[in-house]
Amino acid sequence: MNRIYKMVFIIIVTLFIINIKVLAVSTTCTYEEKANLNDIAGKIIANYKIDETKEKYEFTNPDTGEKSMEEQINIKFDISIYNILDDVYITQTNDFDNEEVNIYYDESTKGVYTFKTDNTTDIINYTYNIYSNLEGCRGEPLKTFSFTKPKINMYSQYGICKGLEDFDFCQKYITEELNLTESQLYEKVQAMQKTTEKAKKDKDNKEGISDFIIDNYIYFIIGTIVLSGTVVGYIIVRKRSAL
Repeated sequence: MNRIYKMVFIIIVTLFIINIKVLAVSTTCTYEEKANLNDIAGKIIANYKIDETKEKYEFTNPDTGEKSMEEQINIKFDISIYNILDDVYITQTNDFDNEEVNIYYDESTKGVYTFKTDNTTDIINYTYNIYSNLEGCRGEPLKTFSFTKPKINMYSQYGICKGLEDFDFCQKYITEELNLTESQLYEKVQAMQKTTEKAKKDKDNKEGISDFIIDNYIYFIIGTIVLSGTVVGYIIVRKRSAL
């Protein structure tokens, strides 16, 4: 009887050891698998498009009660994550509401996952953690990257920014807070305008001189020839006199 117990015990222990070995093998990423997963993760990027749509709405004048059809522009951001494959999944978090979203290939359209947000008043930083979804090394961290959604710069609508849309504090969409008061904005814009006007005047002066030379080059050539002839003649006369 003891012999039977010993055999059963040995069989159980043997099976247990075999299962541990199989499990260890099945949960270990090979070098080739890890290299391929890193290559996949390295190609995943995020970007956004601005979706501006015009919409008509009925406006009631509070003073007269008259109704009219007005037009407004609705702005949304289409944020997309590209190059997602079935072998990985992504965890998305942000610093605005701390929402966590897991993104899988099945939720994408041919590897592109897109979502919309109509938040135009906050700069939102998204963090993407990419993990292996491959059998045998599921959950293995592969890559982390960040993406920033811009917001509308309210100062861009000021009249003083007209013509200066390319400058940081006048751009329509910004990814960093300006931290400027209105008076500071006006000071910066005025300083920028002075610099721009000076640069324009310097450029106009240089172009004016160049145009003058181009327009009168024939006279410069004639004058040079005459002057050269005079100098040569003077030298010859001096030499003869010396003789």
